Amino acid sequence: MLDYALVPIAGAPLFLSVDVVTTLLEFGADPNDKCGGEWTPWQNALSYIHVTAPTLSPDIQVAALHLWASVIEHLLQAGADPNTGCLEPARFRMMGRHRIVGDQLCPAREVITKTFDSHLQLQTELGRIMTLMDQKRKQHKRSSCRPQ
Repeated sequence: MLDYALVPIAGAPLFLSVDVVTTLLEFGADPNDKCGGEWTPWQNALSYIHVTAPTLSPDIQVAALHLWASVIEHLLQAGADPNTGCLEPARFRMMGRHRIVGDQLCPAREVITKTFDSHLQLQTELGRIMTLMDQKRKQHKRSSCRPQ
């Protein structure tokens, strides 16, 4: 369900509900779970942002990215892997929902920086996300180094 809350059908840039996403996360939705597919909801969300944000008009883009900033923070706090990535926009084709046609990953940090950095009104959000990603990256490295 988290995947559907994060990646809509094409043409709905302001579909995102922070409340729906946080409720799903509170009830145990895992942003890193590959629910019947090859990609996680977190990776699909990154891909959606990477592909869609540049195509939006400036006023809609800023409004949509304000929503996404909050959702990204919630996903990271819920354990989304900051070390993952998503496919480059050139590797996607639009068919209702995005279909994957490539395999080269773009790091999550790069996607978020490219998407948010060009908007002065989003710098505070970008700073919070980058700080959270750094904290989670350190936690992820510590947990992955523990013996099984």
